[in-house]
Amino acid sequence: MNLTLKEGRFLVRFAREEIKAHFEGKEPEIPESMEELMSRKSGIFIKLNRYPNHSLRGCFGYTEGIMPLGSALRDISIYAAFRDPRFHPLRKSELKTTVIEVSILSEPELIHVDNPEEYPRKIKIGRDGLIAEKDSLKGVLLPQMPIEFKWNSREFLSHTCMTAGLDPDAWHYPDIKIYKFNAQIFAEEEPEGKIIRRKLR
Repeated sequence: MNLTLKEGRFLVRFAREEIKAHFEGKEPEIPESMEELMSRKSGIFIKLNRYPNHSLRGCFGYTEGIMPLGSALRDISIYAAFRDPRFHPLRKSELKTTVIEVSILSEPELIHVDNPEEYPRKIKIGRDGLIAEKDSLKGVLLPQMPIEFKWNSREFLSHTCMTAGLDPDAWHYPDIKIYKFNAQIFAEEEPEGKIIRRKLR
């Protein structure tokens, strides 16, 4: 799914309005011009960052299109703002110091290897996000994470495994599945400010 900048800007604004609605009680409406967009299905993540230091304030999403974008974006906006167990629920006053970033994900692609040491060579930092999956455990890291933390491919793999609750070297396990995906990222430059298509490289 390729989005225009106009569509990406709408998604970010819609997410902010959905979070505002938690305090004000008025659900944002989907204009007729965006109904087709919001009926599509795709993996989608939202990331809330503190402004201006851009430290994480909340994150949640779906790696696959399990529901229309409109429903998914409502769900993940509320979860990231108020139910992420790593943080206390967002206060209304924090909206003025929080920037919103929405990522639309491509379909995850299983990385096939004969030897786990091949994984790092099959990952491109600045393009790929990763999913580590073993039995019922699953961890996801977006493509922007290794850029923000200056990880190489091996570190990226290890952190993805740890996100799943696995050991850092779990990507060497024979029964683990590693997927990669890319993302279209739309982000506010400042709270309620200009929304850009974020380029990682």
